[in-house]
Amino acid sequence: MAYSRKLIIILALAVLTTVSVRIAPGWALEPIPRRILALYDSRDVKDLRDSILHKSVQTVLEHLGLIVDYLDVAGDELPDDEAMSEYRGLVSLFYRTDLPRAEEFLNWLTRQVESGHRVVVLGDLGADTETATGRSVPVEAKKRFWRALGLEYLDAWTKNVSLLSYRYKDPELVEFERKYPLKPPVHIWFQLIDPQGRAGVIVSRSDIEGSDSPVVCLTSKGGMAAEGYFLFRDDESGFQQWYINPFEFFEQAFDLKGLPRVDTTTISGTRIFYSHIDGDGLTGYTELNPKLAPGDIIRDEIFKVYNLPFTASVIVGEVAPEALGSEAKLNLVRSIFALPNVEPGCHSYSHPFYWKVLADPADPSSAPEPSPYGDNLNIPNYAFDLSIETQWAMDYINRNLLPRGKICGIFQWTGDCRPTEESIALVDQAGAENINGADTVFDPVNPSISGVMPLYYQEGQRIQIYNSMANDNIFTNLWEKPFWGFRRVTLTFEKTESPRRLRPMNAYFHFFSGAKEASLNALRFVLDYVQKKEIAPIYTSHYCKIVRGFLNAKITSIGDGGFIVRDYGEARTVRFDHTDLRVDLERSTNVQGFNYYQGNLYVHLGTYMATIYLTRNEPGLPYLIKASGPIADWRCSPDEIRFKYEGWKPGKAVVQTGTPGREVKIEIQDIKSTLIKADSQTTDAKGRLVLNGLSPSLVTVRLSGL
Repeated sequence: MAYSRKLIIILALAVLTTVSVRIAPGWALEPIPRRILALYDSRDVKDLRDSILHKSVQTVLEHLGLIVDYLDVAGDELPDDEAMSEYRGLVSLFYRTDLPRAEEFLNWLTRQVESGHRVVVLGDLGADTETATGRSVPVEAKKRFWRALGLEYLDAWTKNVSLLSYRYKDPELVEFERKYPLKPPVHIWFQLIDPQGRAGVIVSRSDIEGSDSPVVCLTSKGGMAAEGYFLFRDDESGFQQWYINPFEFFEQAFDLKGLPRVDTTTISGTRIFYSHIDGDGLTGYTELNPKLAPGDIIRDEIFKVYNLPFTASVIVGEVAPEALGSEAKLNLVRSIFALPNVEPGCHSYSHPFYWKVLADPADPSSAPEPSPYGDNLNIPNYAFDLSIETQWAMDYINRNLLPRGKICGIFQWTGDCRPTEESIALVDQAGAENINGADTVFDPVNPSISGVMPLYYQEGQRIQIYNSMANDNIFTNLWEKPFWGFRRVTLTFEKTESPRRLRPMNAYFHFFSGAKEASLNALRFVLDYVQKKEIAPIYTSHYCKIVRGFLNAKITSIGDGGFIVRDYGEARTVRFDHTDLRVDLERSTNVQGFNYYQGNLYVHLGTYMATIYLTRNEPGLPYLIKASGPIADWRCSPDEIRFKYEGWKPGKAVVQTGTPGREVKIEIQDIKSTLIKADSQTTDAKGRLVLNGLSPSLVTVRLSGL
């Protein structure tokens, strides 16, 4: 611990030498803890990726700015106090009441509450009996934990629904996506003893007087939601809906109100759009023209028609002449990668379906059933090799398929998209990003935020970044019909935008969408929809860097009300929820501007590090309201604004000058400072200046009439 504190102090001193910060009493050197430790039992959770904690809880916690780590209480060692110092709190979800070392676990959990960690218990506490001996954990040990959390535990429960009734339901906290059943499913007898506690649902039983019990509640130490009261789940279909409002519940439980959240959905106040294409079907048959391949159709009808950035990948073994390809297939890929709006990606060498099974055939645990497509492409004289699938395949693309100036900087997972730690490490070592593995669908057919997958999965010590939306294969029922089904993704675009912006827009499809008229028209429908929206288009590798920035960012609270934000990389948006405050631009540093959306404040940062102060006063300096891409080198004074626009063209920037009807002179220069355009405008009735038609360039706005 001494070493980590020393490192923090050194970094804090580095901040002070770079940013002018007034140190106030109580200034904290250590970053605000953003990590949550999620506790699960591997005896009930075969694959963590499929768990409610990962697929539902992690998504919400990420939106609140938190990072989730996992601990298997049935197999992992319980962290010591030094390891736990990195965490803001814990959340548990168990399905059984026995644990190995149950009493030890319970005492450890109690110590976490007493040491200041916030704890949320979903479902059962999971520590009634010792697994090995069947011995019951002393009731007093359980009561000690619940008292620490702010509840008095009375050792009585029943599932006899005929005895149960609701006494109270907080409409702000529960029945968020689904109403509770007419009769409560269970009664566990608690009393809320924390004076700052808040009951979400109170249930009573008719056979015990005074049995009102807060089966969903928040306390000053965390919270609790009993089984059957936090999430509805249909076991047959897997469909889920939240009973509790998870945003409100976890925000209060982990004491997050007023804290800044690093945001992965937005650049310069505008929602991100990115698109990536898996290589499947590139060289196959298309009904549209038997002389062409789907790759030709997508190139000519999509890439060349839509002024949007696309990340396109190729399965190397399918096109390499020494495998299953030909020179003609290589030329098709070269013609695609040569397009100015296409970023080259790799979709492996042989398209593995079950990565873990192929990497370790002796362990078939990750293959629930045989793949309908085979384990991988049947390439003569090829034996599966992780390094060939990843590093060698990317290197082949770089050496044989790309024009000068381009590199293959992203790997798109194939098949079940559940790579081994070693395979992710190989991609990392090649200096490339990686993506895929999520099937986010949030629409009238699947009307729940629990259908929105998290940002990433951690496999060992490596990070797999998830795509943001489901792809055309999902919406066509694994390419079985309806072939127009990809149109449905626009409904997920809408549901993940309002009432809260949860994800960027992500058009994720395959080359086989060029095989049929219906699927091609569906793709056109999606991209037409996108182009009608206000978006910040970026390449997929850029989005991956934003997610990494989210994971690396550190936020430090300053005693006089400000925040230092650093190490955020490309994640240059910080969000303050539920506020009408503005950014104090005179006190803040490296802040380009801000805007409001859905009652939240989005703050646009420059690179590397910033300090943010909030105020109720109107800004005294010009600032950026929004732009359609990243803004760099922002400089402003009452007389002049200078910045570099680095987004897609034609771009847009909206600047607040502070004075309605102000005459301004605009100069736009290329990166060599050669004048491209000179113009003049007058600010609108709100003092705003709208700059349209921008390309990557240097922009100078000179203000007059002051």
